[in-house]
Amino acid sequence: MKYDFAIIGAGISGMTTAVILAQHGHSVALIEAAGRMGPVLRGFHRRGVYFDTGFHYTGGLDDGEILDIFFRYLGINDKIQKIPFDPDGFDLFRFPSLKEDFLFPCGYNRIQERFCSVFPKEQKGIRDFFHAVRESFQSRPYLNLDQDMSSFQKLRTVYGPSLKAVLDSLFKDRHLKRILSGHCYLHGVSPEEVPFSQHAAVVGSYYTSVHGLRGGGAGLVHAFEERLSEIGVDVFCGQRASAIDFSGTGHPEAVRLQDGTRILSRACISSIHPRFLLNLVPSGLFRPAYIRRLEALDESFSSFILYGVNRSGRNPLKKRNLFVFSADTKDPFTNNCPLEKRPLFISSATPENGRSESQGVAVICPSMANQTAPWKDTRAGHRPEGYQRVKGRIMGILKHRMEESCPEFKDAVEVVEGATPLTLRDFSNSPAGSLYGVKHRIGQYNPGPATRIKGLYLVGQAVVAPGVLGAVISAFLTCGSILDHDRIRKELNACR
Repeated sequence: MKYDFAIIGAGISGMTTAVILAQHGHSVALIEAAGRMGPVLRGFHRRGVYFDTGFHYTGGLDDGEILDIFFRYLGINDKIQKIPFDPDGFDLFRFPSLKEDFLFPCGYNRIQERFCSVFPKEQKGIRDFFHAVRESFQSRPYLNLDQDMSSFQKLRTVYGPSLKAVLDSLFKDRHLKRILSGHCYLHGVSPEEVPFSQHAAVVGSYYTSVHGLRGGGAGLVHAFEERLSEIGVDVFCGQRASAIDFSGTGHPEAVRLQDGTRILSRACISSIHPRFLLNLVPSGLFRPAYIRRLEALDESFSSFILYGVNRSGRNPLKKRNLFVFSADTKDPFTNNCPLEKRPLFISSATPENGRSESQGVAVICPSMANQTAPWKDTRAGHRPEGYQRVKGRIMGILKHRMEESCPEFKDAVEVVEGATPLTLRDFSNSPAGSLYGVKHRIGQYNPGPATRIKGLYLVGQAVVAPGVLGAVISAFLTCGSILDHDRIRKELNACR
């Protein structure tokens, strides 16, 4: 069989692309190197607890909001169960130098009231900041379906000002600026590097509503699996793509798998890391400047992650997450900041089958790939003793920091698993083990959905933005390039 489209990679962007094209009558083959679809989103189980690895919470999923509209269009909205986070504080920010925690609420009015109450001397800047976030978010055509597509380039911002520059221009209070930059965790780029407009595109959806999902990321993957089966998408799992074959006229004609199988297709869409695409195509296919551009793409930060089981029976993070900041540091998201002073993101993990005695916790600390560079040539399951010692020491530091800053967890958490940049590299197929793949930073031109090769397209977080919403939008953007943006947006508007 020859397919209309072969899609390489069955993450969120690949699965979304497959659904859109199949709903428009196209035959689609979806190819995934892992044994099952959505490998990064599926998470894992330890000691009776399910730990999410690629999904913790999302914005824009309330009824009628943009991600809700996307899921309705994709036919998966009735296959997932939303769990609203605490609207009075979906994220809790904790500083050792402040007597009280700061609860970040949902809803622009409630957010501004909370900030103005806690930081009364900064009221004008607060109003200006959140107005600017809202305006910037609404200016993007696939975040706002009423926005004209003439502003298409706003989806791919490479210009300033940076988030830090905007915060410095509006505020003096360092704690306020740290809170408003804490959500850089949602895209993996420091306040100094991320364009304010890109930051707004990510956080804007969280400022209106925040939800988790029953079953976490695995529940979302199951919904896609069911939908892909309903609409007849053929899925090939457990076989890595080894090459894209091209016809004599220079068009894609097949995706070749490692076992030699050829998936014939009229067009190909790659959702893998753009740098790895270069390994699949013939040399000379792309211009040298484009190759250099893909090879030089800067990565978002990686992390060390502690996974623990909380036997206390208490869950202080029910329907919210916790950000912990140490002493004030100049650049907490870079290697210049000691591990002991980097911010922590702490979220709860779900007990299996509702077993309340087995709560879980995940602690994420920013890191860079070079901190595990001595073992970069090793693979999961075959790390030497030196690596294991360093990993164990780092997990000990994270556990100590968690207990020191969060008395709720003192002597209650047992470490059951840990991850480093090498772990993330091996399981997410990212060159540097980054949390969100390629950065969206000032001055970096990320690749667009259409390449100069007719019939060869890109999709994924590198194209538009990170996270579930960014990956889904990238799929609509790529499919819009194929099927016509006005047609896609008209159909989306019908799902409102």
